[in-house]
Amino acid sequence: MAFATLATAQIGFIENKGQFDDNISYQADYNSHSIFLDKDGFSILLHDEKKWGEIVTDFHDNQMHSHNPTEVNDSVTLNYHFIKYKLIGANLANHTGTVSTPEYYNYFIGNDQSKWASNVAKHTKVVYRNIYPFIDLEYEAIDERFKYNFILNPGADIYDIKIDIDGAEEVRVTSERIYVRSRFGEFSEVMPISYEVRNNSRTQIRMSYVKRGKYIGFETPIFKGKVKTVIDPELIFSTYSGSSVDNFGFTATYDDEGHLYAGGIATSPTKFPGSYPATGGAFDLTFNGGEIGTFACDISLSKYSSDGSTLIYATYLGGNANDYPHSLIVDENNNLIVFGTTSSVNYPTTNLAYDRSSNGGTEIILTKFNANGSGLLGSTFIGGSGNDGINDNGSTRYFYADDYRGEVNLDSFGNIYVATSSTSWNFPTTTGAFQENRGGLQDGVVFSLNSTLTTMRWSTFFGGSRNDALYSVDLSPTGEVYVAGGTRSDQLATDGSFRSSPVGNVDGYIGKISNDGSSLLASTYFGTTSYDQILLLELDAASNVYVVGHSEGNVPTKGSVYSNPNGKQFIAKFDPDLKNNLVSTVYGSGGNSPDITINAFLVDECGKVYVSGWGTNSENPGAGLRNMPITDDAFQKQTDGQDFHLCVFEENMSSIIFASYFGGNLTGDHVDGGTSRFDKRGIVYQSVCSSCPQNSFQSRISDFPTTSGAFSENNPSPRCSNASFKMAFVPYNEKPDLSPITFNTDVADTVTVTILDTFEFNYTITDPDNDSLTVTITYPDELIRDLIDYQNVYKDEGSVTAFFRMFFTCKNAGDTFRIEVLAKDDGCPFSTDSTSFITIIVNPPPVLDPPDVLCLNFINDSKLRIDWEPTPSSEYFYRMMLYKIDPDGNRILLKTSYNQLAGSYTDSDVINPRERDYTYYLVVENICNYLGPQSYNLSSVKESEVPVEATYLKTTTVVGKNINVVFLKSTEDDFGHYEIYRGSRDKGPLRYITSVFDINDTIYVDSLVDVNSTSYCYKIRVADACGHLSLLSNIGCSIVIRGEALNEKGVNPRFKFDLGWDEYINWNGGVDEYELIRSVDTGSLRSLVRLPSSSLDYRDANLDYDWGGYWYSVIAYESEGSLDASSRSNDIYLIQPPLVFVPNAVTANGDNLNDSFGWSDVFVREFEMRVYNRWGEKVFETQDKNKKWAGDYKDGDLKYSNVYFWIVTYKGWDNYFHTDKGTLTIVK
Repeated sequence: MAFATLATAQIGFIENKGQFDDNISYQADYNSHSIFLDKDGFSILLHDEKKWGEIVTDFHDNQMHSHNPTEVNDSVTLNYHFIKYKLIGANLANHTGTVSTPEYYNYFIGNDQSKWASNVAKHTKVVYRNIYPFIDLEYEAIDERFKYNFILNPGADIYDIKIDIDGAEEVRVTSERIYVRSRFGEFSEVMPISYEVRNNSRTQIRMSYVKRGKYIGFETPIFKGKVKTVIDPELIFSTYSGSSVDNFGFTATYDDEGHLYAGGIATSPTKFPGSYPATGGAFDLTFNGGEIGTFACDISLSKYSSDGSTLIYATYLGGNANDYPHSLIVDENNNLIVFGTTSSVNYPTTNLAYDRSSNGGTEIILTKFNANGSGLLGSTFIGGSGNDGINDNGSTRYFYADDYRGEVNLDSFGNIYVATSSTSWNFPTTTGAFQENRGGLQDGVVFSLNSTLTTMRWSTFFGGSRNDALYSVDLSPTGEVYVAGGTRSDQLATDGSFRSSPVGNVDGYIGKISNDGSSLLASTYFGTTSYDQILLLELDAASNVYVVGHSEGNVPTKGSVYSNPNGKQFIAKFDPDLKNNLVSTVYGSGGNSPDITINAFLVDECGKVYVSGWGTNSENPGAGLRNMPITDDAFQKQTDGQDFHLCVFEENMSSIIFASYFGGNLTGDHVDGGTSRFDKRGIVYQSVCSSCPQNSFQSRISDFPTTSGAFSENNPSPRCSNASFKMAFVPYNEKPDLSPITFNTDVADTVTVTILDTFEFNYTITDPDNDSLTVTITYPDELIRDLIDYQNVYKDEGSVTAFFRMFFTCKNAGDTFRIEVLAKDDGCPFSTDSTSFITIIVNPPPVLDPPDVLCLNFINDSKLRIDWEPTPSSEYFYRMMLYKIDPDGNRILLKTSYNQLAGSYTDSDVINPRERDYTYYLVVENICNYLGPQSYNLSSVKESEVPVEATYLKTTTVVGKNINVVFLKSTEDDFGHYEIYRGSRDKGPLRYITSVFDINDTIYVDSLVDVNSTSYCYKIRVADACGHLSLLSNIGCSIVIRGEALNEKGVNPRFKFDLGWDEYINWNGGVDEYELIRSVDTGSLRSLVRLPSSSLDYRDANLDYDWGGYWYSVIAYESEGSLDASSRSNDIYLIQPPLVFVPNAVTANGDNLNDSFGWSDVFVREFEMRVYNRWGEKVFETQDKNKKWAGDYKDGDLKYSNVYFWIVTYKGWDNYFHTDKGTLTIVK
């Protein structure tokens, strides 16, 4: 459903080519808001439209219309609200803009050129493939509506779809709608239109929204995942009139730009303080008066923008009494024509009008406004002395407000036609009309005025001896005028018509009148033995006549039609001459009375039939609006019994496409008389009298469903408001969709091929409406010559797959071909087409590398042999050439090989190649004669002197139990491998141990060594791919450090470690110095000393007596100016054993000399001392090796001289417990 119809500017998705933030893929602006398609889903940026209006007005007034422009008022703050739709778990990386608009955009904003973009395309459809397994997502810009569709292909799981709406003030989910509230109001998404696609035909399925935890998803009881399913939600728009006085809704129409025109009545501002929102510059801004003792009113007219957000103009229309609009229509120049009735004698008329004075009773009025509503182009009375334009008879006035029926229409010349009723005997008919005189108390009347309302072209009665009323008028392409209504008269039918006489108390009747009104060409009755009336009439493209009405009887159905048993609303189709009833059907609740009164009716150019009407619990004969046909995709499935009912039928009423209720849930939504309209696209423009309190105790009500951003989202009136809504029911012949299915590249519709490729290409075009398709493919002339299998034109129903196959040769290398694909459908009401371009970029074949290995062997001083390995296999290989450059610089082709195998060549044309330089190389040519890079050069002199350059062994370092041998990377062009040689420092020659084949692997880890006992020496040799070996590298030996603990006992004992290590043999520059490193068990390292290269030992006596275990290693540093390398030895662990000295006497005499029992210890980590007296009592105990005993016991006093026994237990870093015993004598 949409309030807005088509506007001249269509929204679209502008792709991001760097001008937007990286997270955005596409941006679309619509209805003054913005949509962003991004990597998580999509986002909506809303802004405060009232504030935006203030900004625009300020700019307009100050900058555009002032001779001295001032600064724009910057005190107005524009507020925004950002709402994010996240598709949880979706992969949104693969997207394509599939339907492009003709225009392109350029962005050169700011100084950052990385944000500039040119030739930026805009698309009306963007497709994301496989966002979930087997599920696609489509975003579409249809007219001014944004929509998104989920496409569930066979194998899809509907439960994969999870939507998280973030940033909204409130999100409410029902099975039929998602309500999203922002700071500026609420908008909603209707229950999705869903259908299965089988063999290119659509079948609707039941689908609903569902809330699963935090996320929103979809649910259907019948989805099996075996067929393609489309879920198609739409946004909705609807508005109140904004009137703060009582404002009834009567009639509505549209123009070609999709504006909605609403006509109603507004009461006196003295009855309800307030005003109708007449706009500045409009024709009439003030209320004109009304009849005392009645509902005093003027006509109110409002024109809304196509999206319903803006009131373009609003005006009063009327005189000093009551005035009513019945029907509106807009001509090709956007001039509004109003047909209505008035009791005002001073109703505004124009100079030269057909009739400028009232003739008594209620008069018909016709008024024509200019396009901006500021003035009248014509305005006139039409009538006699009785009541004209009013259906004033009880027999034909069946529903509430049937008084104000009748319709105005136009022909292609702008002439105006009206069908209505009159009780005037002297109603102005024209001479020669087929019925110049009234037949009964009330007759139908039909008349035509010119476009300026100055001349009555013709006028006639159409009635019998009893009461008649005409409600609707339409014209054929050849100018015949068709009218329909209700009658109690007989003798109105013409000979040969479908039904020549009435069968009930009130019947419907249809008439076909000549273009000049002089002849009744055909006329027929239609109805049952009960009450029947035709309310509206429409012609299809072939001038077949369709009528819609209601009946208290049982109208028979005809043809293969959709129908509801005992339905009281009927639709019938007749041939242009009214001789045959071709099709007829009934629909409704099946009650005894009609359910709705009908206000809008359409037969579009495709034969689909549209009906809009309303029903209520009161005012009408029926029992309320209940149990009407409703489709699964209905906008509103439930009703309070007083809403609108809208429906769409397939051609010839063969099926019902759409049916829905629409309205509020507190009050009775209705129309106070008059007609509304559908445009030819099937969009309804409906006027409503809404939100009327049921009694005086109810306060102001706003229950009618309006949309965020609409002109008036709430009802400011204390009573009724002339609400308006605009609803789109079915897609209107969408363009064919051109989508590549064989390839999906980063550049849409572009494929890259290479010479020798046989390229098979499928291109699928589908039509969303399943129309017949004609696809024409235009190939460049130079491409056609190389096409193997192709055709230019394809035709099929609904979907076409184009196919072509071609073979690319060297002559196409570097070319770019552009193929045009034009898809045209036979859709209704007009054909649509889409164009796409397929770009084929033909790459030349790749250039080929020469063999990896090229070898030179000396046979003798006058003969050389060159060997090579196979070339890398390639389908693009043509030949390989061996070249020689002789000592004089001449290049000579020695051999051409046309295969990719290994080969050799013996060159006998050489002289002393070890001293005179001969250079050889290979180069490969591909099938298109592109040469690849040449191989490395083989020099005879270089190969003879040093066939392979040796590497340099940089260092050997002990790492844990292994030795790391580090050497320089080889510079050999034709590298084969490294050979590693090892031996002990003092045991004979070095022997080969392994090979390393990766030229970049220059650290060899040797684990088959004992790093603590043996010094190992290493050398490296380089081999080329031909097996030639370099000289051996320099030698590098590992360092082994050794040491022992020493101690000197006595009065002043000394403890130390003696350390020694091997000389490091490696570097050309030798060793600069050695650094001795010491650490303890905690891992704390200390550089103990740096020694010159001549020093290979050291005595460490600087020990901590509280720590008995030490780690030692030595590092050798290369002499300055060389490779700045270092090499580290093994690590050794040395321990000093623990020692405790205990005295045997203490003189506890207070002279502070030897007054307490103490002891000395070194390298002790655990300690316990116990002292016993001679009776075996323990008098002292401690685990603190630093604590002393003063000889006290129990009471704290020193004892007499005595002898004690002691025992001490201790452990050092050797992890053994030691025990000593002795006696202690205390002397007082």
